[in-house]
Amino acid sequence: YKLEIISWNREKMSVSQSLANLEQAVQLLHNGQLELCTKLVEQAKTAQPELLTSSRDSSGRGLLHWACVKGAERIVELALTTGSPETVDSTDDQDWTPLMLAASAGHLAVARRLLGAGANPDASNATGQRALHYAASKNRPEFARLLLDAGADAGPRDATSGVTPLHRSCAQGHTAVTSLLLSRGAPVNVSDSVGNTPLHFACEEGRLEDARLLIEAGANVSHINKEEKTAFDLAPSPADKRQLELFAQNVNQ
Repeated sequence: YKLEIISWNREKMSVSQSLANLEQAVQLLHNGQLELCTKLVEQAKTAQPELLTSSRDSSGRGLLHWACVKGAERIVELALTTGSPETVDSTDDQDWTPLMLAASAGHLAVARRLLGAGANPDASNATGQRALHYAASKNRPEFARLLLDAGADAGPRDATSGVTPLHRSCAQGHTAVTSLLLSRGAPVNVSDSVGNTPLHFACEEGRLEDARLLIEAGANVSHINKEEKTAFDLAPSPADKRQLELFAQNVNQ
């Protein structure tokens, strides 16, 4: 549906009307009307700064959060320069920060601006996941590099299953991310809550190149999970298992 666009009038605003204006701005972002949304938000910076700082929707997200989702760089800039220094790490109801949202959506320039404003690269959400988890799972090596360069921990475990970014990249065959994480010291033999290492994840999904990188980085091929399975036991085919064994033999020569 089409929204009727109105200018904000500070003298007539109430708490409920402020939320409606946030919803209107978010709807414009969702509709791809970035130029119009930016123009109205620029007007609101003076007339109604709370739109950029304290207004929240039903999910606890403010305009900065949604601007990071949509890659609206100018609105991100307006929100950061209008709010307090703490705005950059403001969280929604699930403890997602603007940086996590930018990482999940893949907006690298937005992430650079957030980090430049002091965003915490190691903030974690309600499930214990960090921006690096999302960069790894969505195959964004440049994003992962940006976070690591900003001081992000290379091997954080999430709070639900103990999975690290390396588990994520190996499971999905995101070899460039896997290589980067290993080069930055990500723990290669860390186990998740059921005893699976990144090598278990790689082998189970047939990600042979990621498995090779792990083995060359010192992955323990004899480690067993809680089901008493080694990573090689999880290989999807006999041919894959033979190739994995060959990788291990080559490393040990």
